[in-house]
Amino acid sequence: MKKSLVSVFAGFERQVNRNTHSIVEFGGKPKIEFDSRLREMTAKTVWYLMGGVRFYISRMTSFDAALRYRSDFTGLADTEIRAGLNTGFDLLKKFKKQKYDK
Repeated sequence: MKKSLVSVFAGFERQVNRNTHSIVEFGGKPKIEFDSRLREMTAKTVWYLMGGVRFYISRMTSFDAALRYRSDFTGLADTEIRAGLNTGFDLLKKFKKQKYDK
């Protein structure tokens, strides 16, 4: 199997109000399948499109809810409902504080 698994990704985010953003993402990811009878692996790119909303709970914490459709799905009924809690850490602020506290 010699196939490049490099793909693209693009995402857009637009502020709806102070704590809510609409999000749209497009990209591809590798899908590797193994045929045990032929002892062969195949790789192909699966494309996806995702749209939803991001609610900011605080400056560094958000909750996402979105619908995601992939090119290997057979119909609209296969659309995934995705939800996630995201958090971040302001490391630069932490390191600056330690540097000047000495």
